[in-house]
Amino acid sequence: MKVRVASAGTGKTTSLVLRYLELISSGIPLRRIAGVTFTRKSAHELRQRVAEGILEVLATGDYLNFSLAQADRDKFIEAKRELEGASLSTIHGFMIESLRLVAPIMGLDPDFSVLGEWEAQAIFEEEMRSLLYLAQDPSHDLYEASTLKNLEDNLLALFAKRSLAEKFFTDDDPDNQKLLAAYERIYNNFSLRFKASLLSPAEIERQAIKLAKTKPALERLSTRFKILLIDEYQDLNPLQGEFFAQLEQSGIKIEVVGDPKQSIYGFRNADVRVFRKALANGEVLEPLNISYRHAKIINRFLNKMTTSLAKNNLGFSQNEAPDIEAKRNIEGHLEIHWVVGQEAIAKLREYEASILAQRLEHAHQELGISYSDMAILARSYGGLAIIETALNNLGLPNVLLQGRGYYDRIEIRDIYNA
Repeated sequence: MKVRVASAGTGKTTSLVLRYLELISSGIPLRRIAGVTFTRKSAHELRQRVAEGILEVLATGDYLNFSLAQADRDKFIEAKRELEGASLSTIHGFMIESLRLVAPIMGLDPDFSVLGEWEAQAIFEEEMRSLLYLAQDPSHDLYEASTLKNLEDNLLALFAKRSLAEKFFTDDDPDNQKLLAAYERIYNNFSLRFKASLLSPAEIERQAIKLAKTKPALERLSTRFKILLIDEYQDLNPLQGEFFAQLEQSGIKIEVVGDPKQSIYGFRNADVRVFRKALANGEVLEPLNISYRHAKIINRFLNKMTTSLAKNNLGFSQNEAPDIEAKRNIEGHLEIHWVVGQEAIAKLREYEASILAQRLEHAHQELGISYSDMAILARSYGGLAIIETALNNLGLPNVLLQGRGYYDRIEIRDIYNA
């Protein structure tokens, strides 16, 4: 596996497009290359950029620093014909495509439907409550399990974490063994409801792992794909990482790009150790270390902060945090305000919001920056109301662009209540 560390704003998508062009030029048909990204939006952008690259090469002979050799022109004409059917998708999208390809081998319906995770949880809860109702009978083999404290919460927690491992194991604690026995019974009933025609995202991952361990299925998949290019590898969960590791062992070449500093999807069971394992065992390529996004002062701050954290092993190691060079010739402006104190957290947040509002007012009055050129990013929607109040207290114009559901937006509610 080839692994590249690429920080934010360093041109990951551009590097992937150029890699596509190199592979096509080397004789690998576009239909045998799979591009895998973390979101549908990223997959759509990559598809557009790859198409632009191929068309630009055919029209002018060049795309950025890639030049077309005349002997390779027919390869790109073929790639143009294959654009519509090219495999560029999310991780789950690639798994679904792979499972459909080998469905008869895996005992699946090739036209299986994909169930939303919330729907899967609702069905699991139905099976859980049905079984626990029956288990209230003292003669039931799960009667003792049904008396465990916080049983339903623990069962749902296990279900939510099922993408972390193919199978759960427990220690010698009798209560844990009873909990696991109940979970396995409920999960088995849940799986029987789906059979081979309905899969939720986590079940897609579990079926993909079975695929990766089924030799005939792997052989079929390797005739379809020769190489996989995977973006945002730091956001994979353990089952996804195991799936791609198994594909590589089968002979499919894999190249990945990621950045441990941007691993933010732990709440979706992402585990940065998947990327670190690839970094430790794979062929490490030169990092992408020129930022086309940040102003110089932001770049200096990030370099200093990440270097300090890495030296103290706080979050990531030094080889995961290379210094970044700023390409933009803009100095920029940076202020950091730490809010500390003995007050309740709600009070501190109000104080923080008031400081923010005052600094924005200063930027407008003293630096001449228009309010329409200012943006506030908050970690969660819950903090926006406090910030909005602070802005309104100073009479600063503001509008909430995102963060609410469509029907909860102020303008939609105004129309509804008119």
